[in-house]
Amino acid sequence: MNKSLAFGEKNYNYYSAYLRKKYHGKNVYKVIVDAGFTCPNRDGSKGYGGCAYCNVDSFTPQSRNLEGFREQIVYSMERAAKNYKAEKFIIYFQPNTNTYAPVDELKKIYDEALSIHPEKIVGLSVGTRPDCIDLKKIKLLESYQNKGLDVDLEMGMESIYDKTLVDINRGCSHEEFVEAMQLLENTSLEICIHTILGLPGESREMLLAYANEINKFPQIKFVKFHHLHIVEGSILGVKYKRNPFTV
Repeated sequence: MNKSLAFGEKNYNYYSAYLRKKYHGKNVYKVIVDAGFTCPNRDGSKGYGGCAYCNVDSFTPQSRNLEGFREQIVYSMERAAKNYKAEKFIIYFQPNTNTYAPVDELKKIYDEALSIHPEKIVGLSVGTRPDCIDLKKIKLLESYQNKGLDVDLEMGMESIYDKTLVDINRGCSHEEFVEAMQLLENTSLEICIHTILGLPGESREMLLAYANEINKFPQIKFVKFHHLHIVEGSILGVKYKRNPFTV
């Protein structure tokens, strides 16, 4: 069924249209929060420098330089209400790996974020990696659903091919993604996965195989199909400048 959007029709369930329908026409806006997490692929646990395509500053909120993430949230809410007429908000922990801490520390951070204008907050969105999820963290996230919030867990699959994952310094295998999906098999969380289409060495046929792999996991509710873009300051950006490859 086509979805009506301001700029035309799409023959898939487009996220902004989905949110508008789900929240009865309210304008719902994701507030990006940088809570100061790092990543096992940056702090030496698995590697240094992060994934080859990643430059955290490229998707870090403008409010990052404020004193703390409480100030970030207040600033972003006010800005979204003014500029985009946002009425309700989803608190979105996006930069780095936002389950990369002990459960009690995660709970303190999530609780504080959700205590800011709680009457305006309808959801919690947490971005992470497959190797930074366990049953205790899943139960913690599920507990916020008992408080009436919608909770989605965003996880980077990126590629289904281990050679590609090694080439981009992902520090995580596809088998680890599959294991995470098994942990989440019966979860009530809304699972969103990220893919990157166009990574070096992957053909059109290889990309189309992503769909079959994704469809193996009915717990996946959303998919972000990113095209590859080469970001200034990333490892991939340096490699591209030295030896340009086809994109």
